[in-house]
Amino acid sequence: MGYPWTAMSGGMFPQLRRVEYQIDFSVKDYSLEESRSLASRNPEMLSQRELFLLAESYEQGSPEWENLFETIIRQYPDDPVAIINYAGVMLGRGELASAKRYLDRVADRPEAANNLGVYHLLTGDLDAAENYLHRADESGIDEAAHNLSELETKRDDNIRMQRYNR
Repeated sequence: MGYPWTAMSGGMFPQLRRVEYQIDFSVKDYSLEESRSLASRNPEMLSQRELFLLAESYEQGSPEWENLFETIIRQYPDDPVAIINYAGVMLGRGELASAKRYLDRVADRPEAANNLGVYHLLTGDLDAAENYLHRADESGIDEAAHNLSELETKRDDNIRMQRYNR
């Protein structure tokens, strides 16, 4: 080996063997209007949080609201929060069997207990509904208290109906 190789291997190559890079970037949060525009054209450019905030800007149960939750479940099919929220949309539509399929995937999560309670309330299994709704209430789910009240109303209605059916 000649002098040039020796000079390069001793003086230049050690510095070239290790190269470190640091890349910093920030992700821009889209405004509500920008999110609305992107949701219709390129929903994959929005985060789950941005899609959720956009959905919440519409009236609950409106077609836009439902469509955004469908978009979220398509974009994030394995995310427990997306599954629970979409199951809630399906319960609101009365699609109980489909809602149950989604809820079965996240049944072990405390956040799913409220929707499972609503499912059982709608199917008439009031004891199971009570069990799930109490679990949801103990987990701090705000809607659970309202749904427990609905459960008691349903039980009272059932008692009144039994009196009329005698």
